[in-house]
Amino acid sequence: MQQNGCTAPSRETTKKATAHMATTNSSHYRCRLFVGNLADCDENEVRQLFQQYGQVVECSASKEKNYANVGHAERIPLFSYLTKQQDSTENANRAKVELDGKKVKNRLLRVRFASSNSTIVVSNLNQYVTNELLRQGFEKFGKIHRAVVIVDMRGKSSGRGLVEFSHKKEAMIAIKECTENALLLTRSMRPLTVRNLEAEDEEDGLPERVIRNNAAYQKEWSIPPRIVKRNAREWEFIQRWKDLDKDIKEQKDAIDTKFKTLEQQLEQEVDEILAKESYEMQQQQKLREEQMQQQMQQQRFGPHPGMPMGHPPDMSLMPPKPDMYHSSGASPMMRGRPPPARLTL
Repeated sequence: MQQNGCTAPSRETTKKATAHMATTNSSHYRCRLFVGNLADCDENEVRQLFQQYGQVVECSASKEKNYANVGHAERIPLFSYLTKQQDSTENANRAKVELDGKKVKNRLLRVRFASSNSTIVVSNLNQYVTNELLRQGFEKFGKIHRAVVIVDMRGKSSGRGLVEFSHKKEAMIAIKECTENALLLTRSMRPLTVRNLEAEDEEDGLPERVIRNNAAYQKEWSIPPRIVKRNAREWEFIQRWKDLDKDIKEQKDAIDTKFKTLEQQLEQEVDEILAKESYEMQQQQKLREEQMQQQMQQQRFGPHPGMPMGHPPDMSLMPPKPDMYHSSGASPMMRGRPPPARLTL
């Protein structure tokens, strides 16, 4: 299983890593293509365009949004070829290479491998959540193809993970359930946050042939790439941009530190509450055990007359022992007589 990330993954790096893993690690999506920038093309025209590279399973086109959807009944923007997996991948790759950038009705097609729309990004994972625990937590929502915790090159968790379901519907159910309620994977009370994977194209990028050649484009390209020295005329503006970038970074770091402190305080508060509840439950359990033991003793030896069941005998409530020599309840033969003297040996 491929692991992506860096030594200290930022949110941007992790986002790119998750997108790259979802679009490149599984050959299941290598037989499906997304086609954009279509110009008033219906389904038959799109199907005929791609039929030469293999049998198209399903095709639909959106004239309003200028892209084609082929392959799934859920109207996912992709093409799918109904052949062997290896042949499907080769056919899709050949169609992508030959049709990407091709002019159709005065528009340049954009052909890309389709990303998974059944993959979700899970955040707020603590350092003890593993791939297996992540899968176990989300299996209740549907069949899972892959569940992985994103780590850096040292194997340290980034706090984020990917869960790829077999269908988009299952991913939507997981997102809804985790949003309206809360999913906890461990003792930690911090709920997971779940969102759709927003895939990014890191393979083809933005080639020059597909960019609009307008006035803004010509203006930006009027000066070629160059290295600017500190004594150059432009350095004053460059330095201002550098200072602004530095201020933004420092403020972001300060905010991250502040939120990290708040997270630690909340975790400590929750731990203290849980520890107090655990102690109280232990005390209650101990009291119940003592009461059960007393009841067992009473059932074995019997309670004192007049004593309620389930309570230990209270000596202050027991009647005093009669004095056989002076009390009114003493025997007539013994009443008034002095008690016998104690014998001393």
